[in-house]
Amino acid sequence: IDAMITKYHSPKCDQDHTKARPYEQRPHLRSAYVVLAGTHMGMRDTLPSKNDRFLYKAQAEVETKLPTSDGRCLASEMMESIDVHAFVMALITDINNQSKTADR
Repeated sequence: IDAMITKYHSPKCDQDHTKARPYEQRPHLRSAYVVLAGTHMGMRDTLPSKNDRFLYKAQAEVETKLPTSDGRCLASEMMESIDVHAFVMALITDINNQSKTADR
């Protein structure tokens, strides 16, 4: 999702509140993407994103930038963009982290 946000909303999405409205910033855009495509990607808990106070404006912002507002198409595009090798290596790195204080 972050890669998609960067692709369609950068650099404004990473600017502070003096240069970007809240609904143009990454955390709220992430909520809009999760609500739009999360369930199609197998995400189980989209409720926190649905409760984002800037969700509706962020969704409108996303709709102005994306070629489609179809959640299935968006999810498919995101899933196809995943680098499988990098994903597996990240999992292995996390699994190999045996620290008792690891945040899981």
